This record gives sequence, structure tokens and C-alpha cells, in this order.
Amino acid sequence: MALCLSLGNGNKAQAGSLQTKGVWVSCFEFEELGLKDKTEAQFRANANKIFATIRANGCNTVYFHVRAYDDAIYPSSVAGFSKYISSDGKAPGYDPLKILVSLAHSHKLKIHAWMNPYRVSSTKILDPASETTTARIVNQVKEIINRYAVDGIHFDDYFYPTNIKKYKKVPAATRRQNVNVMVRKVYQTVKQKKKSLKFGISPAGDITYCEKIGADVRTWLS
Repeated sequence: MALCLSLGNGNKAQAGSLQTKGVWVSCFEFEELGLKDKTEAQFRANANKIFATIRANGCNTVYFHVRAYDDAIYPSSVAGFSKYISSDGKAPGYDPLKILVSLAHSHKLKIHAWMNPYRVSSTKILDPASETTTARIVNQVKEIINRYAVDGIHFDDYFYPTNIKKYKKVPAATRRQNVNVMVRKVYQTVKQKKKSLKFGISPAGDITYCEKIGADVRTWLS
């Protein structure tokens, strides 16, 4: 967690206000960081240590995994509770995301809700072509931005899978079109809530691979 990724625009005069130095906190790290199967007091204390460490290392932004496998690290009416926070998949009697947002801001850190929109498991995803899927994702985004003072919504590079036979015959152009429908609706939802609220996507570094899995980075940047 000591590694900070600097995404500045190269303008030294503006670097202080525009530079993002961010850390991604993955669900796979929750147990190691002392966030899994904890009492509220334990969770709060351990989360506070995490944010203090991040801030001490010169970072200003945290991308926190709130939806990894069609789940949620907070009490949700859309998705089930994350087993990466609670082994039995049940809410622990407190709201982890509420605590995380409050503590992050107390350390002068921005916190973005990091979501994997389609992934259900290593071998299953929500169908990107389905209107029901898009509605489910949008509804969870709405739930997060309406209930929590997050600074943004963030998706990473999991879109169409390469290892599920059902989707191998879907043309690349169709994949991009289906994903774009969802991305556009999420963007509109976020900006309707608050124009300054951020919506970001961190695609894979290979543009050919991005387009193959439905990440239409050329359109997103146009």
C-alpha cells in the first residue's frame, strides 16, 4: 500500500490541485488488513490505520472495492453482502462503507467506490446485453451515490470475459456497443447527482485487448 500511482497532467503549476496519487484497496486484501469478520470497533480502528498509512505515504485518493462479485460491502437492496467483509455473507450489524467514507475524509483523502460491474464469479458474469443487467448496475450506483458521500465511482478492466464459451461468439463491435450502453447510463446517473462527482474507468493497458473485451476506450476519450 506504500505505492502511489501519480496521474498528473504534467503541468507543474497546477500539479498541487490536479494531481491524483491513488491507492487501490482490493477485496482480496480485506482479511490481511483486518477488515474481515470484525466488530465495529475493530473495523473502525483497522480502517483508520489503513487511511493514516495511505496519507502518510503522500497519497490523496483511495479506490475502495465496494462491489467485486455482484455484491456490496454495505447493506444493499440491490446486491448481497460481500463475503470478503463477512464470511457468512450477512451484514455485520454496522455499515462498513459509511465508516470508510467518514474515516477517509477525516484523513483528507478522497474515496471512490470501486466496482466490478459484470463479474459474478471467475466463471460467470451478468449478461452485458441484458437491460436487466444495466438496470442492476445503475441502481447500485444510485444507491451508493445517494447514501454515501463518495467522491466518485470507479470501474476497472473487467468487462466481457475471455474464458466463458457463451460470449466468445459475440462480435467485438457488439461487445463495445453493449458496454457503452451501460457506461453511458452510469455516467449520466453520476453527473445528474452532482456534476463534480467523478466517474472513471481504468482499462487494461493494451488497446487491442480493451476493444476485444468491450472496453471502447477510443469512444470514451473522444
